[in-house]
Amino acid sequence: MASHAAALTGGSIKGHAGLITGAGGGVGQAVARHLASLGARLALIDIDRARLDAIAGAIQKDGGEVTKIVADVAEPEAIDDAAKAAVEKFGGLNFAVCCAAVADSGGLADGDPDQWQKVVDVNLLGTLYTARAVFRHLKEGGGGDLIILGSVSGLETYEGEPLYLASKWGLVGLGRSLRKEGRPDHIRVTLVEPGLIDTPLSRRSEFGARLLESTRPLHPADVADLIVFALLQPKYADLGEIVVRPVDQEI
Repeated sequence: MASHAAALTGGSIKGHAGLITGAGGGVGQAVARHLASLGARLALIDIDRARLDAIAGAIQKDGGEVTKIVADVAEPEAIDDAAKAAVEKFGGLNFAVCCAAVADSGGLADGDPDQWQKVVDVNLLGTLYTARAVFRHLKEGGGGDLIILGSVSGLETYEGEPLYLASKWGLVGLGRSLRKEGRPDHIRVTLVEPGLIDTPLSRRSEFGARLLESTRPLHPADVADLIVFALLQPKYADLGEIVVRPVDQEI
């Protein structure tokens, strides 16, 4: 395997290699576009081949360097293989951004247990599997960054989608724990916790769709900017958590 730069040094990400899950849409797609425009080399991961082809093609048309990997983050072997493929392609990894997520609707009485399981498998376990897959490679490279896209739904409570909230609350605990686990190996773990974002995921949620009618939401690019901001910090600086909400959002 070719030698690889250690951690991000701050100020520039050109030439650094990263992995993005959920890269086919929403925040993941916006992050991919932004990082590619700064010269990062990217492994784009999504379960939807058509969406993945679209974003990879757009980035390559603009001269960006990407490799696309169709994988389900809820399958640990699949995400392990995806991380290995990224390392083989780029010689190592400097960072990973976990954006893969699914929405949920329905309360305790009318919720779908099968969907509840999917929410846990993708939102929580999928992030854990991704973290496990990339930590070893970040450590081998001398450190790096893991960005976890959480939500203010992991900081507040409301009625209507208890399993989605539980998955996001779980991500807060996971991120804070992984930050301590990664620190000795110079791996920074940052939780980015946005409020309402105008994405297909929000529109598929009954609660999110109602909120979109009364709130001026964030856009995926707004959150992508914060993720890039975290990655560009000097390697001795650790943001830990970033919370951003629409001004008029109550929760």
